Amino acid sequence: MNPFQFIRESVALRDGRSVLVRPIDRKDAERIIDLHNSLSFDSQYFRFFGPKPKLSKTEAEYLANVDFSKRFAIVAEVKEDQGKRLVGVGRFDINEPSVAEAAIVVRDDYQGVGLGSALLERMREVGRGAGLDAFTAEVLAENTKMLDLLRRNGLEITPSESGVVRVTAPIDQPTMFKGLKVAAQVTGVILDTPAALLGRRGSSEESTED
Repeated sequence: MNPFQFIRESVALRDGRSVLVRPIDRKDAERIIDLHNSLSFDSQYFRFFGPKPKLSKTEAEYLANVDFSKRFAIVAEVKEDQGKRLVGVGRFDINEPSVAEAAIVVRDDYQGVGLGSALLERMREVGRGAGLDAFTAEVLAENTKMLDLLRRNGLEITPSESGVVRVTAPIDQPTMFKGLKVAAQVTGVILDTPAALLGRRGSSEESTED
């Protein structure tokens, strides 16, 4: 998949604001750090399955550099007084045939207005084009609000293992995929897993800070 095949588009949100959705670029590393620093403690916690006050330069560069073949990511960009900033990132990593681990994070002041859902829908379109059958994600078992929402929408949830629950959503089953969209509208960090974000590196490396 070539990133230039993906259409850059302005997406209108429910509160009247708009964002530019585009493929991620390696030059976005500093913006990814800025996005992380802008997240609330809860958003950081559910994103990385624990406290994560800082994102290192090495981690940010890894997240910004994808091959658009096995690793794919799109961002939501806005113009603010400080210049162009990222307010959301959606990504998936293909780690087994026809299945990808999905992750979405949205800045707190852009949660609940449809941005998570918009990113997820575009991930679905690209995933279908890449021949994927399903997205999977890992969720903290303590995130009961999100898990209850996913269950009510019919998603397949694997029992908790070491405090982590695995969620599976077939791409071409509208009812089940709708569950992910509904959840994405509620919170911007419902789909996330350190493995997908940080390339399955060791825990000591995942906690590195600059």
